[in-house]
Amino acid sequence: MGLWFDEISRELSEDWEIRSFESFPSRISHVTILDEDFEGPKEGMIYVSTWNSIEKLNRYPGMNLIVVADEAMEFFPMSTNCNLILLVSCEGIRKVADRIQDIMIEHSRTMDNDISILDAAIDGGGIQGILEMAFRILGNPIMVTDRCFNVIEHTKGMKVENVEWNRNINMGRSSDALVRNWIQDRVFDRHIEERSPILISSGLEKKDKWLAGRIEVRGQTAGYVGVLEYKRGFRKSDYHTVEMICRLLAAVAGSKSNEGVSLGFVNDEILTDLLAGREDTISPVVLSDRLRRINMGQIESFQVLVLDVDPFDSTRMLVPYLIDNIGRLVEKVSAVEFENNLVLIIAIKRYAYIKKHDIGFLEKYLSERSLHGGLSRSFEEIMDIRKYYRQAVSAMKSGFRLEPSKSLYHYDDYAAYAMMDECCAKRDLLEFCHPAVLGLHEKDRSEGTDDLLTLIEYMASFRNMNKAAQVLGIHRNTLSYRISRIIDDTRLDLDNGLVVSELLQSVRILEYLNMT
Repeated sequence: MGLWFDEISRELSEDWEIRSFESFPSRISHVTILDEDFEGPKEGMIYVSTWNSIEKLNRYPGMNLIVVADEAMEFFPMSTNCNLILLVSCEGIRKVADRIQDIMIEHSRTMDNDISILDAAIDGGGIQGILEMAFRILGNPIMVTDRCFNVIEHTKGMKVENVEWNRNINMGRSSDALVRNWIQDRVFDRHIEERSPILISSGLEKKDKWLAGRIEVRGQTAGYVGVLEYKRGFRKSDYHTVEMICRLLAAVAGSKSNEGVSLGFVNDEILTDLLAGREDTISPVVLSDRLRRINMGQIESFQVLVLDVDPFDSTRMLVPYLIDNIGRLVEKVSAVEFENNLVLIIAIKRYAYIKKHDIGFLEKYLSERSLHGGLSRSFEEIMDIRKYYRQAVSAMKSGFRLEPSKSLYHYDDYAAYAMMDECCAKRDLLEFCHPAVLGLHEKDRSEGTDDLLTLIEYMASFRNMNKAAQVLGIHRNTLSYRISRIIDDTRLDLDNGLVVSELLQSVRILEYLNMT
């Protein structure tokens, strides 16, 4: 088969300073040194010569020639129809010819390896068959995971004394700590930027070396191939072999059902249609069938969890991994990406919320990854998902603005602020504040008092003097005196439930406006 002229040019540029002038596509299969017996160029041959032979280009169009010079010199291609590489080297033309011969031998070996791996795939051995052949070529153990880092297959029949390798095999998936290390080392950014297998370090003192490739199906990550540097050091050709494995496994994954490729995501666009408000375009029969296919037809109730993934993973490559992990914390999850948010639909029992202990695990998981999410109220009709999606988004935005140290924001806790979001665009919210609250706020600001805080804690403690005093860290009698003075100054009737409700709402407005 040979190599194209431009491929040889690229390989040589890694060793020497070159200038390349290509006039026509030419496949090279042989190399020789230009000698005195030269009678004309042969097809598929590239000739290596010194600068003194440059005039031959004028006599022999259609020639592939490498001219070796001792030092860089100004040069422009001749007007003849030829391919020329000007190469600067003090090592002589024999060294250059030998290097080209090595390039061709390595290329031929790589092509043979590709054919062997392809034959293994055609023979029906599946993923394990491909890995067995790849192991013979690479000489190092290989592991394949899905895009959630669950181990699908790995090299067998070989004892690998490596902590990370064995931990992955025993757990059946990559550890959470390992994935976080990859994020810190920009592994996933590099996968996106380089679009080819990459070398990564891991383990104790980063001494373990992995050659990692990404399996891509229809533009989405379907999994990963990792080769551990164990028996021998990596060669340049190994990068090509790993890429070949990834392509074959992508073909295997793509030929199977969508479930195998889209792990973590629902396979139908029904949820996206409903989130976008396109339910009127779907017939009831089609809607029922599509919900049944994603196992959402018989669920009693739902909650929507919305996550802002960008701070954790701007590449979005770890979204399936997040879904898989969260699915281990709560009962049942389906997920889609919508409006740049990760939207998870969680199945729950009717008239209930996510279990309290599950919420605790979920909050801890999000906090450890600096993730923030909003959680809607529960609902029964999946057709209403758009409304509850908005609740979750509103809770996430308001909650993060008011309490950025938290990780999970429940809509029930921020519904009032969601209402303020709507009103703020039309009216000055201070118009809705009780005059007494505004007065106390101004007095505290100008005189350095804590009257408004005192009143808030007193009402929040259901007017329990002992409890409020404990929260404020003052004596009960001091609190009693302050409350009496505040009531005298403001003429507030704290026995009136409507007044108390208005006072609390006014305080929330000040919190919303960052005035407390």
